[in-house]
Amino acid sequence: MTEAQLSTREIDKLLTVFKGKRRKSDQYADVSSLDLNRPAPLPKGIFETLQVRHEQAARSMRVGLREVLRRDLGVRLVQLELDRFASFKEGLADPSCGFVVEMLPLRQPGYLVLDYPFVFAALDRILGGQGSMEGEARELTSTETSVLTELLSVIINEQATVWSRWLKLTPRVLRSTSVPRFFREARADDPVLVATYAMGDFADGAQLRFALPLPGLEPHLQCAPKQEHEGTRTLPVSRDAVLHALQDVTLNLSVRLGGAALSVNDVLELALGDVLVLDSSPSRPIQLLVEGLPRFDGWLHRQGAHLVFRVGTELEATSDEASPKETELCR
Repeated sequence: MTEAQLSTREIDKLLTVFKGKRRKSDQYADVSSLDLNRPAPLPKGIFETLQVRHEQAARSMRVGLREVLRRDLGVRLVQLELDRFASFKEGLADPSCGFVVEMLPLRQPGYLVLDYPFVFAALDRILGGQGSMEGEARELTSTETSVLTELLSVIINEQATVWSRWLKLTPRVLRSTSVPRFFREARADDPVLVATYAMGDFADGAQLRFALPLPGLEPHLQCAPKQEHEGTRTLPVSRDAVLHALQDVTLNLSVRLGGAALSVNDVLELALGDVLVLDSSPSRPIQLLVEGLPRFDGWLHRQGAHLVFRVGTELEATSDEASPKETELCR
């Protein structure tokens, strides 16, 4: 039997397989592009933590701005991104409603930029109007900036709170400017963390941005979060802080008119027009359930085309018996 002989080309192909070489088309399949204009990423887990803390800041800003503007509104985090300071400035409109914000003990300030529709709506609302967004983009007067002082304090204080896990920052508005190129305190290639928030309901669709240079913060981000003592116990969270964070959580409420116990056979034989006798009396109050748990006794009333529940007696959390405390909400 004649043995088949391999050609030189076939031998080269076999050696290529054993040496682990890849086809030319696959040679660069796992190489990702490198954008030298983008700053280096933050340490693993830090960016995700900052994302959560900026989302918490959005909820807190909503509460604070609601008190300043005396009306309900929405605030949500749209984007959190790392950028170069030069790129951040180039992305701003000219003119822009900008503020340079001192963030002691950091040497470099932060930069707050508000969309003009939100600025004009806030000015109109604070001065007694309905919140008109009409106005021409321009440099704000000293009087207008003064009117916005409380609103600006809410925003920059919440931005300082974002970093309280690593470093206590004291914010203060240094000056306002409508020309982005006058943001000169940071170097062009300095990395900045830019948080963009969008408004809802009030000045719907308007945005605000806060940029903070990272050179003074990066050493703190490399360290473990501050703790009350040298042990592993973290700082306690106050009851007010918990309630503040939970106040916008939606709860399901229902009213229990009464119940009945029926056998499976009785349920299967139910037909249209049958009457069930409930275990409650028309003269006794009915219960308001919060997330399925009895919370209040009260009564049903009619208001126009709707049924309404009038809260009467608050029930103890550990018992179905009513407490003597009266919590009448409406008359």
